[in-house]
Amino acid sequence: MLFALILLNFGQVKNITISLQPGIFGGILLLFLNILYLPNAAVAVAAYFSGTGFAVGAGTLVSPYWYHLGQIPALPLLGVLPTSRAPIALVGAIFFVGIGVLLALWSLPSGFQTFLQSFIFTTASLVILAYCASGSLITSEMGAMGVSIWKFVLSVVGEIAIGAGVTLAVKSRKSA
Repeated sequence: MLFALILLNFGQVKNITISLQPGIFGGILLLFLNILYLPNAAVAVAAYFSGTGFAVGAGTLVSPYWYHLGQIPALPLLGVLPTSRAPIALVGAIFFVGIGVLLALWSLPSGFQTFLQSFIFTTASLVILAYCASGSLITSEMGAMGVSIWKFVLSVVGEIAIGAGVTLAVKSRKSA
C-alpha cells in the first residue's frame, strides 16, 4: 500500500526533493534516509487505515477522522501524506478483520490453545512494531513521530478479534 501511495503522489515527492536542492551527495543521503524511514512509514500507513492515525511532529495527527498537520520536515517520503480527512479510508480496516479470519481459520484446526497462542503472539508483535515505529526526532517540534502505541495496538487487535470472533461463531454454528 505504501508503494502505491508513493507512486500516486510521486509528483509531490519529486517537488519536495527538488525544493531541497540536495545535490548529488545530498541526494544520495536523502535517498538513504527515506529508505531507512520506509518501515516506519509502512506502520504509519497501517495505523492510518486501522483508524488510529499517526503523528508527524508535536501537536499533529493524521487519521481518517482527524487531520491536524502543522509544520513538518521537508522529507520527500512525507509527500504521500493525505491532504485532508478521509473517513472512507476506514474501509482499510477490513484488511485487519481479514487477518483475524485467517488467523482463526489457520490455527483453530490445531485447537483453541493454538489459536489463543497465535492471537497473543500477533498482539505482542504489534506492540513491538508500534514501539519501533514511534518515538521522537532531534527537535522538540518532532517530539512525537509515528503511531500511538496503545491506540494502534488496541485498534488493530480489536479489528483482528472481530474477524476471529465471527469466524469462531460461524464455525461453531456449522458444527452444531
